[in-house]
Amino acid sequence: MGREQQETSFTRLHRYSNGAILLHWAIAALIASNIVVGVRMRDMEGASKLDFIQAHETIGLSVLILSLIRIAWRVTHRPPALPPGTRSWERWLARGVHVGLYVIMFALPLSGWIVVSTRISLPPISLFVVVPWPWFPVVHDFASSHAGQIGKIPFQTHVWLGRTTLLLILLHLAGAMKHAIFRDGVAWRMLPFGLLLPRRPKVQPPAIGDRT
Repeated sequence: MGREQQETSFTRLHRYSNGAILLHWAIAALIASNIVVGVRMRDMEGASKLDFIQAHETIGLSVLILSLIRIAWRVTHRPPALPPGTRSWERWLARGVHVGLYVIMFALPLSGWIVVSTRISLPPISLFVVVPWPWFPVVHDFASSHAGQIGKIPFQTHVWLGRTTLLLILLHLAGAMKHAIFRDGVAWRMLPFGLLLPRRPKVQPPAIGDRT
């Protein structure tokens, strides 16, 4: 392969758009922080727990809003393809984890919204404790008239979705670490500030008989 062909092959490895990178890291930071908040508030009581619940609500709803924006961005901005030579099982695993994370970005905050809507003793939902947010449709009214009959199933679903999120995050991080170590350019596509630039392909000098 000549120098021009190798350079062309290298430049095909494009980065994600700045909007996709910003949304990726914002959503990732919010999900990680909300997992910490959710774990910490389990054994809390009183006003402190209420503060944590309201923070948990705000972060979760922020994830939901940003996820909607990210889907719209994904539809209008085609992501870069995986580099040539990626094994088929790596492609399937990457797609599976990404699809799982997209599902989680919606399922986790939606299930949390349902859980809060079943707790008739909690104050109304508000975004950043300022912007009023409605109860999940039908759920709150049903919980009010059937006290104690619902709540456990949505809560357990929310807990298991949280555990699934941790598993998917670990798989995603493992893949990112692998790409970072081998410097194949995949991790570089989503990292800000051009970190972990991919190694340029080594260009072999032409054989003596090929020189003009």
